[in-house]
Order: sequence, then C-alpha cells, then structure tokens
Amino acid sequence: MSSKKTVTARNKMTARDKRIDRNGRLVLKCYLAFIIISAIISLTMKAMVVQAAPVIEKKADIVYNVPEVIYINSEITTPVVEPTEAADFEDEELQADETSSNEEEAVNNELELRVQGITPIVRTLNTTAYCPCKKCCNKTDGVTASGTIAQPWHTVASGREYPYGTIIYIPALSDWPNGGWFKVEDRGVGNGYLDIFFTSHSVANDYGRRHLESYVYLPR
Repeated sequence: MSSKKTVTARNKMTARDKRIDRNGRLVLKCYLAFIIISAIISLTMKAMVVQAAPVIEKKADIVYNVPEVIYINSEITTPVVEPTEAADFEDEELQADETSSNEEEAVNNELELRVQGITPIVRTLNTTAYCPCKKCCNKTDGVTASGTIAQPWHTVASGREYPYGTIIYIPALSDWPNGGWFKVEDRGVGNGYLDIFFTSHSVANDYGRRHLESYVYLPR
C-alpha cells in the first residue's frame, strides 16, 4: 500500500511540475511578446514624430538701419535730425538769408561803431514786423519811404518822431544775426511803434507784437 501511495504521489508531483513548467513557459512567451510589441510601438511612434515634424525655413536676416552713435568724452551723442520746418521765426529767417548774413553783420557792426559817444534815448517801444508783400506794404518792390531797399536784420519803420538814419539798439534781440542793431529807413507806423523788416510774411506774423526796451540814437 505504501508503494502505491508513493507512486501516486510521484505521479501527482510530475503532473504539477508539468503544469508549472507549462505555465512558466507561457509567462515567458507573454513577457517576450510584450517586450517585442513595446519595441515596435516605440519605433513606430518615433517614426511618426519624425514625419510629423514641420520643416522650419530659415528666414532672411533683417537688417535695421540704426543711426550711428557717437561717443564723445564718455557721453553718448546721437545724430541730430534737422526738422523739415523751422522751429521758430528766427531759424527760418536765418535760413532764408544765410548767404547775406555775413554782410549784414558787418553793416550792423558799423551801426554800433557810429553811435559811440552818443547818449541814447531809452524807451519801451511797441515792436511788430512786416515784409515786402502787398498785404504789408501795398507793393512788392521792397523800396522804403527813404528810397533805400529794405534789408532784413537792418531796416525798421518808425513814426516821424525818429528821422531817417536813426539807429536803434534792442537788447532783447541781441542774439539775432545783427546783434539787435537796426536803422530807421521806412515809415508806416505811428510814434512809439517800431516795425521790423523781414523777407517772409509768415516770419513777420510769427514775430507778433512785443514791447521791448530800446536805445534810440538820433542822427547828429
């Protein structure tokens, strides 16, 4: 009886071992199949990413024209852009009469020399401006009441209280090309007024009206 039990037990163990071996092989096959499938999926995904990747075209470099920066004494100075229009009437008049500015300066320096030793009359005059147009003078020839040709930075019109040839210095206009020196050569305004000649009507309008202290040098 004991031998039969032993054989039966062995047969049971052999059958169990076979099942375990079969199950182990099945697990191993499944594991290998899982690894192979994972590898295939991974390669497929990489291929799809490579195909789907967009082609990036290199754009041409954009070149910006940046104004040159000049370094002077450790300070940065950028080029100054000249305005298309004059900032004020003084700059506009300077541009209009640039060619004759040196001659006018010489003439007005002569006016300053003429009055040396003469005691001026100090008055506050009501100053305005005019030009040789029809609106200002009813003519366009530029000839003054004294017979001279009106010159910018030089000619002024006054009332009859100041005879032709009277020299007038206006300190508030000393930074002008003429240094603030003028000569009475025209009429058209009343006493206490002074009309400064310009070549441009817009410049004359921009000057407006100013009450300025003036040094009047009557002719000898």
